[in-house]
Amino acid sequence: MIGKHIAFVPAAALLLGSATYSSAPATAQTAKPAQKAGKASKKPANLSRLIWVRMVPFWGKGWQLKDMNGEDLLGMIRKVKPDVLERFVQFRPDTDMMVPMGDGAAPMQFIPFLNAAMKAGAPGAFITPKVHQNDILSDQERIAQAQAWHDLPVTPRMKLLSLDVRPGHGTADDHKKMLQTFKAQGWDLGFNFAGGGQEVFGLGTYAQAAVSKKTWEVSKKELADMDAQGIKTRLAHIDYPPGITEFGKQTPDRQAEIILKLSAEQHKYGYTFVYPVFYGRQGYDSSKQMTSPDGPYKGVTVLDVIAEAARCDRQYPSPCTPRFPARPQAGASKQR
Repeated sequence: MIGKHIAFVPAAALLLGSATYSSAPATAQTAKPAQKAGKASKKPANLSRLIWVRMVPFWGKGWQLKDMNGEDLLGMIRKVKPDVLERFVQFRPDTDMMVPMGDGAAPMQFIPFLNAAMKAGAPGAFITPKVHQNDILSDQERIAQAQAWHDLPVTPRMKLLSLDVRPGHGTADDHKKMLQTFKAQGWDLGFNFAGGGQEVFGLGTYAQAAVSKKTWEVSKKELADMDAQGIKTRLAHIDYPPGITEFGKQTPDRQAEIILKLSAEQHKYGYTFVYPVFYGRQGYDSSKQMTSPDGPYKGVTVLDVIAEAARCDRQYPSPCTPRFPARPQAGASKQR
């Protein structure tokens, strides 16, 4: 039955040992070099000190973005230089997909494009794939999708699985067995706590708390739930579709204000903010959100604001103030 958890016992005892990560507030890290081709990536020493961005350009077969090509996506990644492309891919890998690159460039195959996306980030940057836990998929489909992403020959290999929402069917024991199945495949597990959290049975490496689409505050209850379950890496994100849809209705100046507030509060509340860069299906593109030229952000894009916030993240605990130099006015004479 679709959505109903099926008891699944792995044939081999492949469960990984519990990883230890620091619970320090979200800031920068000294990035590790990329792994050699064909080898799985090593787990970062401290996930909470990485720069995470939310980029969701793929959600079905074939290229589905309008007025957007692969080079546009790579340009966003180069600007921010993130360590983690959270939920960059989902559902089954479409390895036959050709990614249009624009400006007369030849299309790029899907796997080389994913490698290019990670290379465009910080050294050692990696991708986390998303897999649903609810009744959108059957358990067999969940297992197959997770295994396909784990086996995908990209560099670095995918090691963190981003599990979305709570299971809609089955008992707690069914859910635990499913999580153990993912662990047996070789995954470290991330969970979406938006809307109330869930039981992770001590198998959670990281979890994400929701940012309220009304107050733009991080859910302290969901952060506390992570603490209670021993989850050391606590993320906060603007979820989709309702969260990012409402966020996109705010003026770009207000979006920038919210982002900088959440970024600054990381050190106070001990979470890592997942910067909202691109949500393809919801039509949110931070590179097209232009702040007002006479406002506090001097007409830069919201993507520019994110890049500045990330730059300051990397300098923490050294003092850092995001810089927004005024853009030259059109037609203004150049000084010699």
